Amino acid sequence: MTASTTHARPSRTARVGLGVAATVAMLTAVALNWLVAVPVGTGVCPAIDPAPTNCLPSFRAGTGLVATLIILAVWAATLLCALATRAVFRPLAIGGLILLVVAVPVSYVTVSSSSGFEVRASSPYAPTEDPVAHWGEIADRSPYVKAPLRPEPRGALLSV
Repeated sequence: MTASTTHARPSRTARVGLGVAATVAMLTAVALNWLVAVPVGTGVCPAIDPAPTNCLPSFRAGTGLVATLIILAVWAATLLCALATRAVFRPLAIGGLILLVVAVPVSYVTVSSSSGFEVRASSPYAPTEDPVAHWGEIADRSPYVKAPLRPEPRGALLSV
């Protein structure tokens, strides 16, 4: 056996097929995250005030964004390896495809059940100095909280 017969180049059809499969897996994971996991979540939230952060879509959006960026990075690397003409990249493309297929259920469960973090651009609340933006508004209306959670605005004590 010569070196040229042990590492045959993958056919164009095999390379394109791996790329298409990776693209379908990536689109499935991203669509499941943004069409189901972020807006709906687990669907089970306790009736308490304030609600846990995994019950708020604005907090799941941060986790969804991170999951989407990771999925896109794995997809781009898989696509580059799949479309490469050298046979050395074929196992990497297959491994990337397996990662993308596993990422579909894993990213959905992670995004829908994670407490996450708030992305300011997706939040319906104005930026404040309060680290958990909306909890201040909820606490202001709550009969159980006696003292306001928000600090007084600067200069409020000096105005008459």
